[in-house]
Amino acid sequence: KLQGENFGSSKADLSVIFGGKTYTTDDESDDGYAMVKRVSHTVVYFHMPSGVGKNIDLQLVVGSQAAPVVLYSYSAPVVAARSPNAALSPTDFNANGDVLTIYGYNFGYSGYKP
Repeated sequence: KLQGENFGSSKADLSVIFGGKTYTTDDESDDGYAMVKRVSHTVVYFHMPSGVGKNIDLQLVVGSQAAPVVLYSYSAPVVAARSPNAALSPTDFNANGDVLTIYGYNFGYSGYKP
């Protein structure tokens, strides 16, 4: 949700630039939501694309006027557990050839290749 002033009333004049890519009110996300939706003269919804990273440029443009750039960061990855858990069974884990499974979230999106 982007809040401010002077977002205008014309649907065609509104876009969001995120990470160098421009999104308009005509664009839809993979799940069918509008990428940019004007709610009022002071509120715009931007459906964030899947991604990773921090300090990504985000800018709202109305007509030919651009708001100042703000920086957006996706949440950092979180490791919730791993298996085998060497703390519980240190002799059961050998880094040479064993498989380590890491559980958590914010590891990236489907198809992400670091």
